[in-house]
Amino acid sequence: MRGQELDGCIIRDVGQHLEIVTYSHSRLATFTQCALKYRFRYVDDIPTQRESIEAFAGKRVHNVIEKLYRDLWDGRLNRNDELRDFYAFRWEEEWHQHVHVARAGETVDDHFSYGLDCIDNFYRENHPFNQSRTVMLEEKVEFNLDPGGWRRFQGYIDRVASRPDGTYEIHDYKTSRSRRSPGTSELRQLSMYQVGVQSMHPEVRNVELVSHFLCTGEVFRRQQAQTDLVKIVQDAHQLIDDIESERWFRANVTPLCNWCEFQEVCPACSF
Repeated sequence: MRGQELDGCIIRDVGQHLEIVTYSHSRLATFTQCALKYRFRYVDDIPTQRESIEAFAGKRVHNVIEKLYRDLWDGRLNRNDELRDFYAFRWEEEWHQHVHVARAGETVDDHFSYGLDCIDNFYRENHPFNQSRTVMLEEKVEFNLDPGGWRRFQGYIDRVASRPDGTYEIHDYKTSRSRRSPGTSELRQLSMYQVGVQSMHPEVRNVELVSHFLCTGEVFRRQQAQTDLVKIVQDAHQLIDDIESERWFRANVTPLCNWCEFQEVCPACSF
């Protein structure tokens, strides 16, 4: 891996100064999925404009949810048809020629309609959106993973809300087609966000992690004990150790390769 190692953290030469690498959920998840993809994206920094239709549609749904709660801050509750119109506007505004449909037999219109279904489900299940008070929205959290500050973690939280009983809710909105409870990677993501929120707001004691699966309207809630958070941070350190000691960056060939933006440069791709 390019750069120098200092106390277990990768330090890269950038001009005349040294830059400490900051980790994120997507960075850790990418390495777990495929080490070669990690190298292409984060080590070689290969530029790519390719974007999966699932990622594109998911971003547009998140645009809608962000608008909904930002307008609520100003005392305005959008109607569902207004949010659907906003979704269509942002879809057209952000569309580009490198959006890729990987699943055979599916069309762009199929995914556009799927996003509308997610919006309709969320609106129906949560209206009038007064269950809690939004305190953070699409906000960046960044914190030290170790006391020395040699490893840092950052992420953008979809929404943080406060209930009347003082409990903080960390919300994550999923547009995937999964019909299951959050997996290990998703739980790690929200747990790390909890560590970040509590580092920013040490007065916060009670936190609930809330995963919304918008395609079905299912909501999963979980409270993590302090021992759970410590274990998850320890596991993140172990994964970072694996990343920083990696030398070969081998490809992991799975059906997910169909969605990879680096197909054109990947030697493992035969399609």
